Amino acid sequence: MFTKIDPPVKETRDGVAARRGRASATRVAGGRGEADRRGKAREESPAGGAELKGHTPISGTTVHGKTACLIGLPFLVMGVFVALMASGLIPSKNAPRNGEGLVGALAGGVFALVGAWMIVHGVLGLAAGRRARRMRERFPDAPWRADHPWDERGARDMQRRGVGQMLFGMMFMIAFAAPFNMVAFFSAREGSALGYAFGCVNVFVALYGVAFVYRLIRLVKYGSGRIAFRRFPYHLGETAEFDYIPARRLEGVRKLVCTLRCIRETFVTTQVNGKTQTRIVSTVLHHQTRQIAGEQVGASHDGRVPLSFDLPPEAESTRLLDRPPVYWQLQISAETPGVNLDSRFLVPVYARPGPAGEPTRSRGEALREVAGIISFKATGDR
Repeated sequence: MFTKIDPPVKETRDGVAARRGRASATRVAGGRGEADRRGKAREESPAGGAELKGHTPISGTTVHGKTACLIGLPFLVMGVFVALMASGLIPSKNAPRNGEGLVGALAGGVFALVGAWMIVHGVLGLAAGRRARRMRERFPDAPWRADHPWDERGARDMQRRGVGQMLFGMMFMIAFAAPFNMVAFFSAREGSALGYAFGCVNVFVALYGVAFVYRLIRLVKYGSGRIAFRRFPYHLGETAEFDYIPARRLEGVRKLVCTLRCIRETFVTTQVNGKTQTRIVSTVLHHQTRQIAGEQVGASHDGRVPLSFDLPPEAESTRLLDRPPVYWQLQISAETPGVNLDSRFLVPVYARPGPAGEPTRSRGEALREVAGIISFKATGDR
């Protein structure tokens, strides 16, 4: 059974749903045993389009481009001002005492770091947008060239990038906890129990550190594998064939689980106790899974594991440049002694371009556009 899943309901500020999640069966494939005999992937989809738990979204944040620059600028200016005033470079009436200057300088540095990161993030996003416009003009019949800087030979494991992001996050959390630790230190010297409350922030830093070390050990153990594309790109309605090439020899693997997913990230805004919160939700629109026995993994003389997936014609095309994005991701996992294997790769899956160079919309994209128009009209009539 192949089931197409629409995204969950997105809550707006006034609580009106912008679209209704629905699932409609679109194609019936052969039985599970028959699919295994043909060597094809078993086609499955999560019931109800459930949120993909434990998935790291590639958006990173819900703020991008000019908005990120405008939000980051006040953080940067205020952080620098507080740091300079606390360090005494900007004169003030009340001189800092008992380490207050160091605490203030650290706090200002954290604010400045957040602002600088948001500005850099926004500038990079604007630069990517300009690059995409140039590529669209240069290659009107190849939208994938504007969408992402693909390597036509294959894709590297996203694990290395994730470890780098976690390293940056670890450094930020240490810097964020520094002012709290300074307050805790001076409070303890004065015999105040307030310091213990401020010191509790180290618990969160330690938990994040454990997760970072686990990811780092996994990267060291398995390295950064890759997949080799047999052609580029892959079009909806066709068969995607590529080879998984692990960076290290996989030992002790009983079963290799390979899952190809079409993932849509959504910015969901809700109100809790009068406060507006926005989070990134990753929803699986389609997924196909293939399981490979451990003895087959090590049978190849060059370590390559051939994979084949049938791409549904009604699925969505990759749109990595959109915010929030839609993309196809291959996850390869296996239970091994110690740290388990968990590698993820972006796969270039696009709708075949039409005669005028514009990508042909899939049936699913057309239905979602119509549903959005109907929802907009229904909301306006109220």
